[in-house]
Amino acid sequence: MIGFEFATSSQIIFGRGSIAKLETVLPKEVKRILVISGRHNAENNPVMQALVGRDLEIHTIILSGEPESGFIDEQAKIARKSHSEWVIAIGGGSVMDAGKAIAMLAANGGETLDYIEVVGRGQKFTRPALPMVAIPTTAGTGSEVTKNGVIIVREKSAKASLRSPLMIPRVALIDPELMVSLPPYPTAYTGLDALTQVLEAYLTQKANLFVDSLCENAMRMGFSALPKVFANGSDLDAREEMAYVSLVGGIALANAGLGAVHGFAAALGGMFDIPHGVICACFLPVVFETNYLALKKANKKHPTLQKYGKIAELAGYGENGLEALFTRLYELRELFEIPGMRKFEVERSMAGEIADLTANTSSIRGNPVALSRNDLIEILMKCV
Repeated sequence: MIGFEFATSSQIIFGRGSIAKLETVLPKEVKRILVISGRHNAENNPVMQALVGRDLEIHTIILSGEPESGFIDEQAKIARKSHSEWVIAIGGGSVMDAGKAIAMLAANGGETLDYIEVVGRGQKFTRPALPMVAIPTTAGTGSEVTKNGVIIVREKSAKASLRSPLMIPRVALIDPELMVSLPPYPTAYTGLDALTQVLEAYLTQKANLFVDSLCENAMRMGFSALPKVFANGSDLDAREEMAYVSLVGGIALANAGLGAVHGFAAALGGMFDIPHGVICACFLPVVFETNYLALKKANKKHPTLQKYGKIAELAGYGENGLEALFTRLYELRELFEIPGMRKFEVERSMAGEIADLTANTSSIRGNPVALSRNDLIEILMKCV
């Protein structure tokens, strides 16, 4: 058995109506908090409703779009000046990533470029982040339990991570009822991101028995629940299952890494204004099939190939149902009307540049097989 390490939030609260437990999570002695949310929760913020009985000094931040380094640096300074004691982030993956980054910089000082990997100076954090409660309103990134925050650095045309075990939120509070109002299209692409994460973490070079056991159950749920919740956003059973898939995806990626799909997402996300989940949803079928064929070509007895059969079985196609599984992934992309990258002004002439950026991302290092520059270009051509 391969040895492994495992880290996640100190407390995970999961289930319908869990937002009501927020007041009990926040220590009684806390007086000053910072609340960050997306535009969707700007007016009727469930956090404010849950804390209505507390005597608190609350500083609020609204994030539009994905977090950028300048925004993070500015808000971290404000958090320090306001002496915020806890951070509460409620929203999608971008909001939670921003909350984690602000909490980390508020405690450590400095700026994003001092610490961010790949495009920054990569300094190590020395102090734990401000205690944070992460409350997802989408089933996608699983950012409520990860040790990184993905940030856009415009001056570098890149998207990269602040990363440290000290960054994991103190509390992950997952209430599927908060996800019911999410429209079908973002439900679809965030859901495919969640499914991508459990698939990639299951197949990564750093996969281990503990992560595998979590991912297998989550994959079974995801293949079944995602079409249901896309068709009926009020289906709480399906919402709950997708919330669990997302949670497991976050835990799995934090402990086993990801692969080429998220490598492309990091590269393209830094260059273009494309929702992270849309990139993952577009690239998943192509990368999934390319990896399988590359593994098979390199070594027909490669142990990871057996996992592909297991995934087909969990998706309901039996151990020999790989072709049906490949077809289903492409079908889901069509069913959910996931566009090609050309819609976002990605041109085929950029393929070489994007391939080089992808090859330099942290996520692709965990890909189950080494992909050549030509492989990456070919994948991109199929997704434009």
